[in-house]
Formats: sequence, C-alpha cells, structure tokens
Amino acid sequence: MKVRALVLILLLLVLGGCGRPPGSLPAGTYVFVVVDEASSHALEAAPVNDQRLPAYSANFQTRAIVVGHAALAPGRRTQALIGYHARGSGVTLSQQVFPLNRLPWTLRLTDPLRLEGEVSDAQGRSLGVLNVINNAERLIPFDLCFLEVGGGGTLRLLAGEEEVTLDPGESWLLAFVDAGGEVRAVPWGDGWEAAVREAIDRDQRVTRLEVTNHGLWEKQQVQVGIR
Repeated sequence: MKVRALVLILLLLVLGGCGRPPGSLPAGTYVFVVVDEASSHALEAAPVNDQRLPAYSANFQTRAIVVGHAALAPGRRTQALIGYHARGSGVTLSQQVFPLNRLPWTLRLTDPLRLEGEVSDAQGRSLGVLNVINNAERLIPFDLCFLEVGGGGTLRLLAGEEEVTLDPGESWLLAFVDAGGEVRAVPWGDGWEAAVREAIDRDQRVTRLEVTNHGLWEKQQVQVGIR
C-alpha cells in the first residue's frame, strides 16, 4: 500500500506540469513594472550641466534591461523590478529601480525628492547649490503598496484606498489637479484628457501618475553597467 501511494504521488506531480507552487513565476523570470510620475510645477529651476546617469535603461522590444549597479539586478528571489521615473517640465527629477524580493513592498511617493543644482536670481547672481524640486507641487497624496505578483505576471497593488489589479500589458492612470487650492483626483476615462488639458491651460498644478505592467521578462536579459 505504501508503494502504491508513493507511485500515485509521483504520477500526480508529473501530471501537475512544472511542479512549481501555484502562483509562482516561471523560473528565471520577473515582472517589469514602470511607475511614471509627471508634475507640471515641481521643477523650480533646470539643473546646469546635469551629469547624472540613468538608474536603468529598458528596451521594450527585446525585453532587455541595463541597471547601474549589480545590487539592482534581479536575484533568485526577485519577483518584480519596479522602475520609477519622476519628471517635471520634461526634466528627470528622479529615476530609480527597485528589485522586489519580498512582498508586500511600498514605493514611497510621498517622500520628498532632491535634485541639487546651481540657482541664480533674476539678476543672474548665484544663490548657490539648492534643491531645485518643489515637493509641495507634487500632488500625489499616497504611497503605492505592491501586494502580490501572480504566476502569469499579474500585479496587485494598493493605491491609497483603491486596490488595483494589472494583467501584463495593462496600465492604471490617475491625475491630480489643483482646482482653487483643493486637489481632486481625475481617474482615467471619458473626458480625462480634456479635464487635464483644461487645468494645464489655466496654469493649475497637475500631477499625472501611471503604473504599467510590462509582463514577464527574463532575468538573463539583465545587464549591469550604464554607459
């Protein structure tokens, strides 16, 4: 009886396919997620002679990525790489990449960003090296908590009080608009572009937040060393 039971267990394992736990990713893969933040008024002055190298560079056609340091590359336990890009007036305020080795994990969008640059007054006199980011103009009122990565590459996260599930290829988009001193959230849908464009035309503060699940990427396609 013990032999029969053992044979039955082995057959079930074989018929069960790859033998990995339900919900786990295929071996050697991770989910690549991009969080893009753009603010209309957050940049107070453009930095002069900006020599910063990007934290990562992604090729979305070949699904290959280059990271700046080995510590940023996905390891054996990495379930996702989170690429974060914050912009203001077309200038990169911050670019980072985070390997998610344990969930849940929080991307702290409410923490202040810092970009030092030489600042001059209206007469051209130097005011020294200052933080050129006005964090009060970044209107996102919550952090992003990444809750779960599914075996097919599905991502589940918490944005404020809203739980969001993104399948590979899907995006979640939200804008925050300052209307007379009161910040309101404008979710993606009919009239979204018109509402945001109207706010920009009125020189109102606007911050746009987009989270995109780019699906499963191969760990062997990750290189180290931005040039």
